[in-house]
Amino acid sequence: MNDLEKKFYLEVKDVIKHFAKYTIDDIRGAKDTEFSAVKKELEEIRKLNLSDNDLGNLQKIIEDAIIGAVHSIFVSIDGGTALSDEGKALELIDKKTGKPLTEGALHENFMEVFD
Repeated sequence: MNDLEKKFYLEVKDVIKHFAKYTIDDIRGAKDTEFSAVKKELEEIRKLNLSDNDLGNLQKIIEDAIIGAVHSIFVSIDGGTALSDEGKALELIDKKTGKPLTEGALHENFMEVFD
């Protein structure tokens, strides 16, 4: 895996962790949720008075769900779904070199940053 590819996956990993924490902060009431699309649901979850341990477990579950969604998107880009008959459906290109970001499958290489 080249440096740019690794940086890309690590950035995606950081975004996943950020949004999982952001969601837990929403549940804790640490942020204004006036414009949230799930304001009612957040209010219901807050009524449960989840412990820090429960919220930590929930954060891990949220991270895992987001990882699964990103992995599925990368499978689609790699051409691993019914939408693609052969080969990669799309290619992420390094703007500086004009070459593909990865020589392997995005969805497989992405998972390496979680090992």
